[in-house]
Amino acid sequence: MGEAVVGRLNEYLDLFGIVAQAVPELMMNYHRRSVRSVFWRQLLFTFVDAVPVAIRISTAAGLLLIVQTAMWTESIGGSMQAAWPLIVGITIRDLAPMIASLIVIGRSASAMATELSLMEVTGETDVIESHGIDPMSYLVMPRIISTMLSVPFLAAIILLVMFASGYVVGLAINVVRVGPLAYLDEIARAISLDDAWFFLPKTFVAGAFIGAICCIEGLGVKTAITETPRVASRASVRSLTAVFVISALLSFLIYGKVLVFDLF
Repeated sequence: MGEAVVGRLNEYLDLFGIVAQAVPELMMNYHRRSVRSVFWRQLLFTFVDAVPVAIRISTAAGLLLIVQTAMWTESIGGSMQAAWPLIVGITIRDLAPMIASLIVIGRSASAMATELSLMEVTGETDVIESHGIDPMSYLVMPRIISTMLSVPFLAAIILLVMFASGYVVGLAINVVRVGPLAYLDEIARAISLDDAWFFLPKTFVAGAFIGAICCIEGLGVKTAITETPRVASRASVRSLTAVFVISALLSFLIYGKVLVFDLF
């Protein structure tokens, strides 16, 4: 049992070390065309190609959010105006970052893990290393940075689309009775500094760990190609677990509470 615990701690330390090293490593090797090519291809797949998916999901999420909020406020005799701080807080702190993380995990996590595991099994990583190219600089770091940037940008798009679709649906069902400028003003007044402090580290850190976990899982495959499906599944599950753990830790560090319980 002690050996298993030590091994797991070493895995976590390796993960933190890779994440901390990602930005400096990419900056030192960005002048290489091969590294730039991997970075921009991964960013295109992880962020740009995911924008239509993010728009569709966030449109539906905005519709559901405004309808459910209207239904609950009506049932307790409240008003939508009073619920705006809660709606905005939930969307910025939890919904948008979580949806963005799920999109990246669903579209890119398993794909990255599968690609790297196949490269490892077929010996392509050995060929890359034999040419004097560091696999960490060429394969791992660009993917970590691309996912680290993709999650916050996707979350920002999701925020805008959710608020826009919520406004349109709110007008249609007559629960939003203000003009666009007044609507934006209510949202701006409902946003607190704590929301921004929570949104930025949550998305950036979650994205970095998603990329690191997928790369570690993919390159950690053995010689059997049959392990590839299991590696892809394990990378997705561990990435999702990391997103929830990061959210809980940041909630503890920034707000001093877990769920609704004050800790200090």
